[in-house]
Amino acid sequence: MKPIIGVDPGASGAASYRNPDGHKVVRFKDKKSYDVVNNLKYIMIDDLFGGTPILAVENTHAFPKDTPAHAYSFGRNAGRMIGAIESYLRVDPVFVDPKTWQRFFGLGGKYKDTTERKNAHKKVAQKICPDLKVTLDMADAILIAEYIWRTQGGK
Repeated sequence: MKPIIGVDPGASGAASYRNPDGHKVVRFKDKKSYDVVNNLKYIMIDDLFGGTPILAVENTHAFPKDTPAHAYSFGRNAGRMIGAIESYLRVDPVFVDPKTWQRFFGLGGKYKDTTERKNAHKKVAQKICPDLKVTLDMADAILIAEYIWRTQGGK
């Protein structure tokens, strides 16, 4: 089975490396893109024969209510992280719509606010990774990688 790297591309997102042994996560918060790539190299070193991973990236976008500065900042940060990982792996990313992976895990409902939604995601990710201390900023990356793992069988 091919390993998967699931990416939640926001500035406080993460990348989750999924192989048959489970998940290993690199958080983006307070890291430059080259630090993220170096961390990915470190966690992938244990899996030298796993093959080239599938790079699965959440297909995110700015929202109409976002200010132009916020939308620009989000796009710049996401582009830097995705570009750095993509150039290191030398693979084209597969983009996954948020609603697709969220529905798969039964997370498509209405929430009163972002905190409630993120906590629901964290709870599901923690069940998938009981040995990790899952945080709000890594939960989506874990779920994206796990979605591809389960639906594409790591193929």
